[in-house]
Amino acid sequence: MLVTMTVEDLRKVVSEEFNKAMEKRGKVEGVIKQLPAILTREEFMEVMHISSTTATRIFDRPDFRVFRQGKILIESEFLLEWIRRNSDWVEEYTGYFRSVG
Repeated sequence: MLVTMTVEDLRKVVSEEFNKAMEKRGKVEGVIKQLPAILTREEFMEVMHISSTTATRIFDRPDFRVFRQGKILIESEFLLEWIRRNSDWVEEYTGYFRSVG
């Protein structure tokens, strides 16, 4: 399928998509700023929109670092970096991206 558009039409489409992306980024950054430095298991499950079973599967992953000091604790900064590195897995198994979109 061949689509023909003027340069002005193309600029308009690109501008609209850019604005949507920036709006979504702002929402995500707002959620991130509200996170405590350390998450409990329950807070982690709420942020990720996952069940206890899915949380356990994540905690058992060799690439996911948790503190097990009487209870499970997760560093928010680590979590955000892990999400960036594993975004395909997160999108498939959690509601994280749907929750901030």
